Amino acid sequence: MGTQALLTIVTRDELSNTTTVVAKMTVGRDGRNVYKFAEALRDLQDDAAYTTPETVFTVARQTGYDVETLVLTTSSGCFHQTIDDDDDDVSDSYAVLAKKTFNDPYFNPRWLHGTAEHTIIVVI
Repeated sequence: MGTQALLTIVTRDELSNTTTVVAKMTVGRDGRNVYKFAEALRDLQDDAAYTTPETVFTVARQTGYDVETLVLTTSSGCFHQTIDDDDDDVSDSYAVLAKKTFNDPYFNPRWLHGTAEHTIIVVI
């Protein structure tokens, strides 16, 4: 069973029918739980919450999502936090690949080939 997950938050411009990536959230295990996490984020109905690390990690904890391997990527950078609330740096290779592929909503920067067993795109 696959363990990787990618949850991408995008906005859609109805006039041009284009999407813009707002945030990406990747996890390295328990990816099947991404669906419950996505629902909890949708329930926030606050566009700014998707790019706020504190909110994302709090919602992840509340839904039992794997905070230990969760990485939030926004246009401001990559954020990772371990389960015991100590900040932990994201590897340089992850940060470079995440920045390079940020605008591709389907690309998982945890792997060079960019796939994830569980991928969800949420339009806000």
